[in-house]
Amino acid sequence: MNESLRVVLLLFFASHIPITLLVDMQAIFGSYYPTPIREFFLWYGDSFNDPLMAPSKGGGDQNKAWLHSFIWSETIFQLPFFFYAVHALYYREALKSVKFLVSSLIYGTHTATTVLPIIATFLASGEIAERERYVLVSVYSPYLLLPAALAANSARELLSSQGTGKKKN
Repeated sequence: MNESLRVVLLLFFASHIPITLLVDMQAIFGSYYPTPIREFFLWYGDSFNDPLMAPSKGGGDQNKAWLHSFIWSETIFQLPFFFYAVHALYYREALKSVKFLVSSLIYGTHTATTVLPIIATFLASGEIAERERYVLVSVYSPYLLLPAALAANSARELLSSQGTGKKKN
């Protein structure tokens, strides 16, 4: 993994932890959050006209099961990986280990394939103005592109280690 990608991914995962805890998880646990954090969630949904998160648009607590399944996956599987990835990327530990590479490949593939239908929903929506649609796609695109880049990097590393006969821990 080149140094630029490592730094970008480190920042991505470090920022994704509070986003998951303070924003995304409110779609399923909203009533348990203190009022100021809940108000931030409402502000985001309304300000960005996000139909998946804005309760005024049927989002958040009232949303569809498919989105809730994505958020449950993010909460149960991805959130622990964020902490692992931050540690590995910060300390540069195990970046070429099979454990990190396989975990990254699974995370990146899963995340990219869950964000893609979200972006497609925005692009196909007739309820969102064109400008707002592109803003939402811009907000969500890093959550598609960076996991896909991580998955591609991990696959390349795993395949190159197989071709050289090198064993990685």
